[in-house]
Amino acid sequence: MVLQRLQSLYLLIAAIFLGIFTFTTSTTITNGENEFLIGALATGAAGKTAPNFVLCVLNALTAILALITIFKFKNLKLQLKLCSICILLTIVIAISIAILTYQALDGGELHVMLSNALLGLAVVFFYLARRGVAKDKKTIQSSESFR
Repeated sequence: MVLQRLQSLYLLIAAIFLGIFTFTTSTTITNGENEFLIGALATGAAGKTAPNFVLCVLNALTAILALITIFKFKNLKLQLKLCSICILLTIVIAISIAILTYQALDGGELHVMLSNALLGLAVVFFYLARRGVAKDKKTIQSSESFR
């Protein structure tokens, strides 16, 4: 189906952004000489970090769901739902990071990394993909009414 090319590209870009985000630090909290990092693969005091299971699973799930959505081009209704779920999961990731940051803040100095923009960009690309799928669905429905 020729109509799906742009949406597939949007979904792929969003999945790549989420993949890159997984390997970055989201926020850093400095309290005197102590530094606390928050990210999917590195959460904890500097030098003693461990992967955050919730963030890793949410990132992986959302990226995999975006890739699955690309191949569901024959079922536009399902593709619309999957795009919406991807948007929701990406927002949940951002909220989870905000909660983790708030819990760890404890009077320290907060440094928000530029990598957080990747989440916002992923939401934008998921929205663009959803809008494109909805447009294709409308085009197909209007062409079927002519038959």
